[in-house]
Amino acid sequence: MTSPARRLVQNVGWLALSPLLRVLVGIPLAGLVAHRLGVAGYGELNLALAFAALFGVAANVGLNETFLRAAAQDAAAGARAWPSVLATKLGLLAAYLAALALLALALGHSGRMVALVVLMGVCTGGLSLENTSLALFSARQRMKPVAAVGAVKFVTEVAVTVAVLLAGATALGLTVSRAIVTGLAVLAGIVLARRLLGARLAVPSAAAVRPLLVAGLSFAAITTLWPIQARAGVLMLGHVHGLEAVALFSAAMLPVERLFSFFPAIQDACFPLFSALGRDDTARFPSALAKSLRYQALLAAGLGLGVSLAGPWALRVVFPPGLHAAGAVLEILGLAVGLRALGVLLTTATLARGLERAVVKATALQCAVTVAAAAALVGPLGAVGLGWATVVCEATGVGALAWVLWRRGLIGARPLASLAAPAAAGVALFLGFTQVPSGRDGLLVPLAFAASYPVVLVLSRALSRDDLGYVRALLAGQGRARSS
Repeated sequence: MTSPARRLVQNVGWLALSPLLRVLVGIPLAGLVAHRLGVAGYGELNLALAFAALFGVAANVGLNETFLRAAAQDAAAGARAWPSVLATKLGLLAAYLAALALLALALGHSGRMVALVVLMGVCTGGLSLENTSLALFSARQRMKPVAAVGAVKFVTEVAVTVAVLLAGATALGLTVSRAIVTGLAVLAGIVLARRLLGARLAVPSAAAVRPLLVAGLSFAAITTLWPIQARAGVLMLGHVHGLEAVALFSAAMLPVERLFSFFPAIQDACFPLFSALGRDDTARFPSALAKSLRYQALLAAGLGLGVSLAGPWALRVVFPPGLHAAGAVLEILGLAVGLRALGVLLTTATLARGLERAVVKATALQCAVTVAAAAALVGPLGAVGLGWATVVCEATGVGALAWVLWRRGLIGARPLASLAAPAAAGVALFLGFTQVPSGRDGLLVPLAFAASYPVVLVLSRALSRDDLGYVRALLAGQGRARSS
């Protein structure tokens, strides 16, 4: 087993720590938020989040990605550019918050909703600032400090959220507390970068950040389109069906988004590794991508199946009765989870090869398809229609990026064909689950079907003994690295 493979698994393990906490604690916490705020208050909170996220690119304009790539290629140059990137993002954050307030007012929202939107903007823009400092660690593939910051931030958010909710806070008070925690996380990232890496805060230089901004325009186009495809349907749903429908879809999306939060761990670990392979290295890159895609497909189908089977039961346990109908939406969104897991890897590989324009075109296609599907389905089907529109969106992205990589000779037909077996196993198990006459509303039957997934893979020879041995070797290498 190669050293890069072991390092990749170790990095993913560290970066998955915070998302794991968000899954284990975040879902019950969201249930508490929904119980305390009520269905309308929960819908109000998520509508403000969708509005702020829709324009979040203005606080970043692609600097996150270009700065990480530049720092991965030249750590010293990245450290020198760090203070300039921070200063630029502060200016962008101020402009972004002002634009949010003006847009919310222009659309006729109340003063309370305007304040919610601006505070959500502070959280969104603050995350961009936080990532600027943590990128210095990611570029060196030192993921332990990144994981520590994410974990401490989440634990603090949980404690503060529970405290303010028990104190009787409304959605506005809850958002104020989250904005404060975001500000503290930004400061923590700066302190860690200075103490552990010796990074220095200096007078900002336009010359240092200008090349990153120019290169970031393509990334900015991508990150402009991503929130449109993710949030435009929510705004459409709120306009047509009201806050209760937004709350219903948001409840279904909660476990999905918590799982989505794992995927940047894979992306952040793969991006420096793929970027380190030069563009002239035409042999190692396709080999690394093919192996990554094979194991990602096995993981993707398992995650999607688990969400569709056990997710509705978890929603019924966590959320108030008014949101239990979200289970039907979540069964559909399990497909989106599996497709997103594949899409994240393909996107990472494409960006690491400097093919930002290809990703922009693929994302633009996704966005157009998503808006069209949502416009057609949200009206008659409500939250269920938006769920199907989300699946169509993810499938479009996977297909478009696979086509780009295939045309460039970066991936062959055989790695793409390896996606079929895990997908068939997942679909077969779910269809079998739907035929069970009783017990589907409990936990044991969904878990039994989910646990059958690896067995089906082995019996169908989609997962060989060599595969199992390779995974065991990776995990053993990760365990030794952590213990040392």
